[in-house]
Amino acid sequence: MAKYDVKFSCGHTHTIELYGPTADRERKIKYLEECGICPECREAEKAVDCEEVEMHYSEYKNNYSDCKTKANSYNKKTKTIIVYVPKKAEEEIVEENTEKSEISLEDVAIKEMCKVAGKTANEDFAIKCKSQLSKPFSESLKNFEKSSKNAAPDKIKKGKEILEIIKSYKKSIGEEI
Repeated sequence: MAKYDVKFSCGHTHTIELYGPTADRERKIKYLEECGICPECREAEKAVDCEEVEMHYSEYKNNYSDCKTKANSYNKKTKTIIVYVPKKAEEEIVEENTEKSEISLEDVAIKEMCKVAGKTANEDFAIKCKSQLSKPFSESLKNFEKSSKNAAPDKIKKGKEILEIIKSYKKSIGEEI
């Protein structure tokens, strides 16, 4: 065994230990100088587009085993390890948040429609509400005008309130009215 100071292809110099015949050691040193990267640069490569997250080792094994880990980061006392978890692309985060907000806005609108109609949010009524929310506002307005011609005043009032909920929902998702 011998220690050698090697200038890696990345430009950094590190001391490494090599074993075996001299010819093999020299071949290894030549390879590292031409193609090898130092341990620090290799570690930095792992972290590209990732964030360092310290987590329990079992969580790493169960949920993040395909991710790389920081060298020598395992803590025996706390049984934690530092894992390089890929960052989500900005578009993915925006898309995810948009989907969540649209779903929750729809749910809020359905709940409001249920209150106005005096119904429980059962599956059948929710389907009818979703159908109304998915139609263009002009179609909902036409349906209201048709149904309100001979309707009782309290039904007309409820219809107007539901129409306002639909209008508010359409505006909140950026649809033109």
